[in-house]
Amino acid sequence: MAAIRTLRKLCQHSQQQVCKLHTSASRQEAVVISGKKLARQIREEARADVEKWVLAGHRRPHLSVILVGDNPASHSYVLNKTRAAADVGISSETILKHSDISEEELLDLIDKLNTDHRVDGLLVQLPLPDHIDERTICNAVAPTKDVDGFHVVNVGRMCLDQSTMLPATPWGVWEIINRTGIPTLGKNVVVAGRSKNVGMPIAMLLHTDGRHERPGGDATVTISHRYTPKEQLRQHTKIADIIIAAAGIPNLITADMVKEGAAVIDVGINRVQDPVTGKGKLVGDVDFEDVKTKKKRRRSSSSSSTSSSSSSSSSSNEKTKRKKSKKSKAKKKKAKLKKQNKKEKKKKQKLKKKTKAAAAAAAAAAAAMAVLPSLPSPAAVKPPSYPELWQSDEVELGPVMTDEQKARLSTKRPLTKEEYEARQSVIRRVVDPETGRTRGEGEIIEEIVSREQHKDINKQATKGDGNTFQKKLGINR
Repeated sequence: MAAIRTLRKLCQHSQQQVCKLHTSASRQEAVVISGKKLARQIREEARADVEKWVLAGHRRPHLSVILVGDNPASHSYVLNKTRAAADVGISSETILKHSDISEEELLDLIDKLNTDHRVDGLLVQLPLPDHIDERTICNAVAPTKDVDGFHVVNVGRMCLDQSTMLPATPWGVWEIINRTGIPTLGKNVVVAGRSKNVGMPIAMLLHTDGRHERPGGDATVTISHRYTPKEQLRQHTKIADIIIAAAGIPNLITADMVKEGAAVIDVGINRVQDPVTGKGKLVGDVDFEDVKTKKKRRRSSSSSSTSSSSSSSSSSNEKTKRKKSKKSKAKKKKAKLKKQNKKEKKKKQKLKKKTKAAAAAAAAAAAAMAVLPSLPSPAAVKPPSYPELWQSDEVELGPVMTDEQKARLSTKRPLTKEEYEARQSVIRRVVDPETGRTRGEGEIIEEIVSREQHKDINKQATKGDGNTFQKKLGINR
């Protein structure tokens, strides 16, 4: 799967000029590192990984690509991806579908490929026709086969700093930074672009804590977008140590927006017309020539009395500076280790004190219990249950029901008005056997209901105990 994830970056950047510009202290000019060289290195590593996997007795990895419609750009992108897959030893297939395919048919096709055991990676080329929802299609791909890393599960795991499938372009930027040794710890980074597939993942990768499951860059990241004023963007880029252009705007980043020593990574793709030839060409978001020659102009404007001796002395100075920086880093590491050891010792001492105090308290409690052996423990004394309480002899129940009440309940009908008036003289103090509550004189035991309610009460009273039913209605309180 590592090989499949690697080819995503190779395919999407094969025609894209991804570059890093930084300054050399000895030459005072921009140094350009092409992404194509790094891509070749990664291809060689991926090819070796695939061959090891196959030699170990496993099946060769397989990639399935779904291409909908006849967009020329999409066809060229898919062709580059399948070529890159073949170059590293991954088998692939391209499934072509007409642009009038329904969303249901496309979802059925994705479901079949999700359950196909021979398919290790699945990719749906974007954009899709207007009548198909891209978010629904991306979430239909199984997260374990999601080569693009667009599934909501993979995006969520990325935001939680967990290992997952990452989108190709952000992963390519991360590889450029790591392989070229650009420092990110505590650095200021500006990401021009906030798309969910490029800008946002790049920012997430760079600002993440480096000690998490998926290590990050520990950088301070600022994200700009189409509504960020150009002057405000300039203020941020002038103090940025790393600038990543992914906004899709030609010549967005110019030389006057970049400070000395800053690293500039351009992942924008824009088709513009060449003013000389009149033909279309691909450019990035950075004014490449302007930013690249910025340091050279500053060098020519300075004094021209430099000689070969001064250049050799500057190179020696550079070596001494590097040695000093290494020594200072080693000292800082030692100081950090000492601080950590001191903190751990303090924590251990606190734990020892707490354990001693707890042991002393337990011993004191045991001694107190030994002094009073006759006292029963709280757990030994059990309160009587409710049935035991109201059925005991301590409670004087008295007459629970009269014979007339029992006869009336056996017939399951309410009192009439005449019966109610006749029974007022025999109201007495009794204990309710169900609730255990004592009724006294003057408390209403039954109430008269209207004739319209008689039928309904009689029907419902036959379902269970009539006394319980009357209590639910509030008739027998």
